[in-house]
Amino acid sequence: MNIRDAFPGLAMLQVVRDPKESSGVVKQDFSNFDQEVVASLPEDWVYVNEDPRNKEFSDNCRPALSFRAGFVLGTMEGAADLSVQVSIGSNGRNLDNVTLHLAPEFESEEVARKLLDIAVSYWTPHHATVTRSEVDNLLRQPIGDVRIGWLTYFSNADVLNHLSPKHTANGFKSGALVQVNDGPISAANGDGVERIRKVIEELEPTGLLQNPKKKVR
Repeated sequence: MNIRDAFPGLAMLQVVRDPKESSGVVKQDFSNFDQEVVASLPEDWVYVNEDPRNKEFSDNCRPALSFRAGFVLGTMEGAADLSVQVSIGSNGRNLDNVTLHLAPEFESEEVARKLLDIAVSYWTPHHATVTRSEVDNLLRQPIGDVRIGWLTYFSNADVLNHLSPKHTANGFKSGALVQVNDGPISAANGDGVERIRKVIEELEPTGLLQNPKKKVR
């Protein structure tokens, strides 16, 4: 299943572009998907030449190891959308993870699980988190490591052996999914934020929140 099939009411898929040299709109048959993704990335992330002095793109280029992009699925009228940010194999601290930002009308367990299923199946990230930026900012969890949200995917299923029974955690794909709430948690939801803190406190000593591919500066 692709993301358009999962959300038939949102027919327009865009690759986030900055600077916006084009709309970034992906055709219905996905025939220009690769081109739009490549055009959205800094050149030193997209391809490399055998001769590092050659900065021009040619048939001899090969993909760089990094992939970092943002996608927006929405309506032509722009009335509603959801966004997915992906950082796979990129150099630095923030890598091999998927972050889902949903417009309020899409913030439900059903939608979040559907998106996680697609994202984890396609990108096989180290971790994936469904959260709100305001909660991220409040908890100040380290960039690049696992950030606990109201739904959090761990590629390492061993997390199931380290959480107390009061937390909901089940196998998901080849890893595990930890759920601390039935729906989104805002910064004003003190009880919800405290539940996230409890998960962090339980898992910090285990090392499971650390991303082994993260580069420490």
